[in-house]
Amino acid sequence: MSRAPVLSAPPPAAHLPLVPAEELARRARAFARRLASADLDGAFLLHPSSVFWISGTLADAYPFVDADGTAVLPIRTSVSRAAHESPLPRRPVRKIEELPDALPELGVVAGRRVGIERDVVPVAVHERIARAFPSAELVDVSGIIREVRAVKSAYEIGWIERAGRVVCAAMDDALPAEIREGVTENELGAFLEGTMRRLGHQGVVRLRRWNLEMHFGMCSAGASASYPCYFDGPDGLEGLYPAVQQGGGQRRIEHGVPILVDYVGAAGGYLADRTRIFSLGDPSEEVRRAHDFCLAAEREIVARLRPGAIPASIYDDVLAMAAETPWADRFMGWGENRVTFLGHGVGIDLDELPVVAPRFATPLEAGHVIAIEPKVFLGDLGAAGVENTYVVTEAGAVNLTPGPPEIRVVEPKRNA
Repeated sequence: MSRAPVLSAPPPAAHLPLVPAEELARRARAFARRLASADLDGAFLLHPSSVFWISGTLADAYPFVDADGTAVLPIRTSVSRAAHESPLPRRPVRKIEELPDALPELGVVAGRRVGIERDVVPVAVHERIARAFPSAELVDVSGIIREVRAVKSAYEIGWIERAGRVVCAAMDDALPAEIREGVTENELGAFLEGTMRRLGHQGVVRLRRWNLEMHFGMCSAGASASYPCYFDGPDGLEGLYPAVQQGGGQRRIEHGVPILVDYVGAAGGYLADRTRIFSLGDPSEEVRRAHDFCLAAEREIVARLRPGAIPASIYDDVLAMAAETPWADRFMGWGENRVTFLGHGVGIDLDELPVVAPRFATPLEAGHVIAIEPKVFLGDLGAAGVENTYVVTEAGAVNLTPGPPEIRVVEPKRNA
């Protein structure tokens, strides 16, 4: 009987930007401090975003961090790749049931109280880990890992800023030339996506929340922006199919009808969220007035993005501003599309902490990164609003997706 060939590990790809070992060690220490304060002996991090965050590589793996800050990587797939991309001690495993032997071999023990991300780990996986460690109590660490990941390092902010440059360049420099009467939302969206990919967009936009999917973004013209949509955000979109309600649809661009372009830049695993309004020729006066209000709301929010600020208080005050306008019932969504937040954390996932929303009383910290998106939806008239991604610093908020926030009016192209 012939034996399968023994395959050597491929050489490392020199062009791949690796997460520095000291950055990964900092993350493990920060997470471990929270584990120790919760009387936990360690925790498994199993969501793909958490796997990458703690290890620097993406694989089918079971990273474990103990309360002393030692992180190890029992791993099922891409073992040789992980040898190039992650400094964590590794040990191949074929299944969860091998973890009780793998962890001691890597220099850690599970202990009596073990954390697990219950908000995203399937019940079947949870039960298998519980059976593998029958003497351990499994404790939910969803809140802990989300709070630790919410505070970004300078390294992470650098990648978010780079993701911002991708979406800004595609949206501001390339897209306007493609806007003309008769072109469809889908055609504009496809152009924008292709441009971002050529600029280095990673092609994947991750979300943490179970049962929620994300495309690059949305391109909604006119009434399409107020059409009911599955995604948990204020934007609407008719889309191409009921099965996929993102990207763009077949609605065509018309003169004077605003186009809401809400897209996510992505680089190095990190995201930056941005929205701008475009119009082929001048939009209606109501759209302009609604947009001016959204810009004022953004200025109010951004002025308060400082360490110690309470997101719920910001939300309440801006909702009170909206209540004094003609668009109080159309602020942050049309009808059933309305959402109860004004901003959301951004990082490896698009739905991170903190959230500018009611009852979110955890004070802001330096290093929090938040996409702020005040928007008004006007049915057949279209939509108005803006979105930028900001990092909170001791000196105030810094815009990572800069550029003119006003409605971008594109002059109709004349026939030769």
